[in-house]
Amino acid sequence: MSIHVMIVDDQRLFREMLAATLRMESDVDVVEVDGGEEAVRLAAVWPPDVALVDVEMPGLDGIGVTRRLRDRLPQVRVVVLTGFEQDAYVLDAVTAGACGYLLKDVSPERVVEAVRQAHAGQSPLDPRVASRLLCHLLQGAQGAPPRPSDPGCEALSARERDVARLIGRNMSNRDIARHLCLSENTVKVHVSSVLRKLGVSDRVGIAVFAVRSGMLEAG
Repeated sequence: MSIHVMIVDDQRLFREMLAATLRMESDVDVVEVDGGEEAVRLAAVWPPDVALVDVEMPGLDGIGVTRRLRDRLPQVRVVVLTGFEQDAYVLDAVTAGACGYLLKDVSPERVVEAVRQAHAGQSPLDPRVASRLLCHLLQGAQGAPPRPSDPGCEALSARERDVARLIGRNMSNRDIARHLCLSENTVKVHVSSVLRKLGVSDRVGIAVFAVRSGMLEAG
């Protein structure tokens, strides 16, 4: 089954280079869009599995595109791919429903990997962005007591809490498997269970929960 990818970027050269890279993958179908409004219109007739969206564009910007796509087609996984790493953009993108945030200086191979991660339900984040997002969440939670009564917290098993805590530290499934001496498939099962029990849609939601519930202070 092919992965449908929509590239939304007003910079033609970058957009075409990215599309050429993705089209080298035999299981990836790509469409290119140079504006936010057009992206929303096209998504109604060609729903993408993954949308790679720039932040700053004329007219409807990337945050607006993300919000509209998530409202109308909640199954679409939006990854912001931009040259801007300001905290405000990162937080707005995550709040709007983006599952990932990458900077344009990443390698083509990393973009391909990110598309596959997003399609698999993971949250590809640039390490610089992830650390800043985590710092912001920690600052927001500073001084607040852990909230074990948060929805879903008591339902998590001890192992699921371990997994959620490590996701909060921006660890991949592979890293979590090594850290906990588990198979990667077992970690995937735990992640799926945590998502269901917490009622969140992606790893960013788990990370936010882990920070706000005080899990990162557990060791």
